[in-house]
Amino acid sequence: GSAACSVCAAGQTTDRISGCTECQAGKYAGVAASECVDCAPGLADLDEDASTVCQSCEPGRYSIDTMTCVHCDPGQYQDESGEDHCKVCSAGLFSPGGTDDSLITACMDCPVGQVAAEEASQCTSCSNGERAVGSVECIGCEAGKFSATPQTPCAACPVGQVSSSAATTCTECEPGQHQHANGEFACEECPAGRVAPDAGSDLCFDCAVGEVAVNSTACAACSAGERVVSGMCVACQPGRSLHEGGICVMCSP
Repeated sequence: GSAACSVCAAGQTTDRISGCTECQAGKYAGVAASECVDCAPGLADLDEDASTVCQSCEPGRYSIDTMTCVHCDPGQYQDESGEDHCKVCSAGLFSPGGTDDSLITACMDCPVGQVAAEEASQCTSCSNGERAVGSVECIGCEAGKFSATPQTPCAACPVGQVSSSAATTCTECEPGQHQHANGEFACEECPAGRVAPDAGSDLCFDCAVGEVAVNSTACAACSAGERVVSGMCVACQPGRSLHEGGICVMCSP
């Protein structure tokens, strides 16, 4: 009688010349297979045993060849198993990478006051005077507002103070200037004849009767025999003297 044909085991292939041949690592063959096949993308021969089926790479990893699953690179993640590539974190999110699967199966939100570009491994803090918009970009506070720290929302400058854009503090108006409104970017000069003697003034003041404004910062009394005319001290004409109420009258003969 004739000899029975032998069947090659899993992990082997057969040909008519050499019989059963072991498959190389990274390949797989079932019972009585005619060829060894590579593990499909996203799968790997992790136990280097061609008789067992290729295994899926776990979430947080991807296959780089038929034998190896590796962790996602920083700025990337993978939330599914059996993949041959990782996904990129969107702007405003980050992934630090590493070997902790819990950190690379999903991207994380940036903390308050920080931003991240696409495929970021970490977030960056906004500078003082800036605020984070959607964790995507830092934008300076608009003129008239300020922010002392990145986590602090922009606030309006108080009366008597102003700021330019991206300010960390507000600046007091100089003597001779004022600002009566909140959230302004410029101080206003006192009108002629009025003064603001102190820095940070919200109002200008009138000088007392018989006084004139000096550089809008102080009031000075007119000399004896002088009266205030259009904001200046003016002496009475010869033959006249100053009476109460600031009126020059004819001198008695």
